Amino acid sequence: MDKNFDFSQVGKRMPYSTPDDFFAKMQSDIIDAVQDMPQKNTEIKTNRRTVRKWLWPVSLSAAAAVVAMFVINMHVLAPKPSAVSDDIQDVEQAFAHLSDGDQAFILDVYQDDVFLNN
Repeated sequence: MDKNFDFSQVGKRMPYSTPDDFFAKMQSDIIDAVQDMPQKNTEIKTNRRTVRKWLWPVSLSAAAAVVAMFVINMHVLAPKPSAVSDDIQDVEQAFAHLSDGDQAFILDVYQDDVFLNN
């Protein structure tokens, strides 16, 4: 590529051209094509019974799925109380094994924590 390229020499001319009557002819061709097309009935007919036929089972199955997710979350994924106390005991035991300097540093950081103190 030429490093001394000058955009001012390019100019503002269009890189393509169309015949003078192109857009007017295109407009008349489209109007003629649309007028020759048969008219279709654009009314939307809905039958309430058919809508209710599929809407009721779909909404029931969606509600059942939501209830099932809540039950699974509460019974299967919920932590057990003994597991929580074991975790706290593990943290306390790990904290006790730290040196005095490390314990002081952790306590200092904990006391200066912006999110915990607000």
